[in-house]
Amino acid sequence: MQRALAYIQQFEATFVRLKYEQSFEERRKAIAETKRDIIKANRRISELDKLFLRIYEDNVAGKLTDERFQAMSSGYESEQSQLKADVSRMQEDVAKGEETSADFQAFLTSVRQYTDVSELTTTILNELIARIEVHAPEKENGKRTQQIDIYYNAVGVINIPSDEELAALLAERQEQVTQKHLGA
Repeated sequence: MQRALAYIQQFEATFVRLKYEQSFEERRKAIAETKRDIIKANRRISELDKLFLRIYEDNVAGKLTDERFQAMSSGYESEQSQLKADVSRMQEDVAKGEETSADFQAFLTSVRQYTDVSELTTTILNELIARIEVHAPEKENGKRTQQIDIYYNAVGVINIPSDEELAALLAERQEQVTQKHLGA
């Protein structure tokens, strides 16, 4: 966990960009698609109201038999009920998706707060970690290994770069700083 926090703090801009590219762009597109689906479903619900009114008037005027009216109205009501349930579910999905962006910002604020974690407290765990998965132990080349996945709030598992990758990131950032100063 200390490595994850140190990585995020040292390379926050890179971390945010990578997580945004991986997850938030996909989520933004999914939310936009869901919002379009909600609009379509609401339009269809309105259409069904108009259709129901029309078949009711046709039934009263004698243009439509009672049996046919019952069959059609039952079908319209069933479709409309399903659409209303779908809209409700989609609205919840949109709310959760939009909430996740706010959760990500709250996660970054918490990470900034814990610069040097020497002791893991309940408060730190609750603020930063969603869940921990401990996998079954495996034996490889006479050594026992056990995979542990830490799912952080709002970001999931953080793939911490290797020491070589961190060195490359540091060199890249140093190069950017040098270029910026030379250009100024």
